[in-house]
Amino acid sequence: MNPVRTRDLKKVLEAVHYRPAVSIVLAFDPKMAAKEELSETLKNTCDQVEKSLLRQYPPELALFLLQRLKNIFRQLNFGTHKRSIAIFLSPVFEKLLYLDMEVVPTIIIDDSFEIRDLVACKKIPRQLLLFQLTAQRLNVYLGEPGKYTRILSTPSDLSHPAGTVQLNQTLAQLISSYRLPVFIGGAAPILEVCAALITVPHSIIDFLLLPETEPDTALLDDLFQPYYQNWSSLQQTLVLHRLSAAEEVQRLTIGMSEVWKEAMHHNGKLLVVERDFYFDGFQPHNPYSYVKDAVDDIIEKVLEAGGEVEFVDPGKLTDFGSIALVRFY
Repeated sequence: MNPVRTRDLKKVLEAVHYRPAVSIVLAFDPKMAAKEELSETLKNTCDQVEKSLLRQYPPELALFLLQRLKNIFRQLNFGTHKRSIAIFLSPVFEKLLYLDMEVVPTIIIDDSFEIRDLVACKKIPRQLLLFQLTAQRLNVYLGEPGKYTRILSTPSDLSHPAGTVQLNQTLAQLISSYRLPVFIGGAAPILEVCAALITVPHSIIDFLLLPETEPDTALLDDLFQPYYQNWSSLQQTLVLHRLSAAEEVQRLTIGMSEVWKEAMHHNGKLLVVERDFYFDGFQPHNPYSYVKDAVDDIIEKVLEAGGEVEFVDPGKLTDFGSIALVRFY
């Protein structure tokens, strides 16, 4: 039931400077967490929001917003297969999004949060895949600072066609499954042969010299330290590689008008936008919404459809009209 707006509250709502926005981003994965645990998280979130609102705004307005937030929490779908939620709430606007991404829990009480800020809440682990090639074996490691776990070890011989096929199939499967930066390591002669045989070169970040023995953690940490220090740049490189791969299989749409059409039909698997790109047009926007322009509209539609959104530095998508979309089909 919607809370009743009293005459005094109506006056408060009509005062522009009394329009706080509550923006909440939370992990919400009923598949992986018990309902009691999720309910406790929601209760704690409500308590935090209540304290912040009562500290900053008139009690009647604070309690009005809090009641609306509790209504949203009561209506959450505990059968969802998504992994997180985002809630945008003000006295004149509310929106709930179910998201298919891991997030950093965030609560913001002010009037500045936009849907673009939601992308910044995405949890980006510093993880990578290392393919170590020796004369006789292929070893694959899932790595992060201080920890490198071997997830695959299999015989491999690049001097035979079967070995080449196996390497390319393994690369394609793990790149699709993990969506992580990929490095290939080995002795110089093996790397030279490997570089010429790989059929997915756009997915490889770099080729690294490695011994044939199992590399220790300290060696790998030293080797990857420059990449860890520039992780944001590395992520942008990975995203651009994914655009190249999509273009090869004719799954890439570029330019504002065409991207808009696909997004409105929920056909967006990965949206990539230059950070400073805005576009007015197509349809009017609610001045109280977190959606400020047509690019925001597209971001919302892609997220609602379970797609990903990534920002890159200005100039990275010049040839694509500053915006590109990898389609589901």
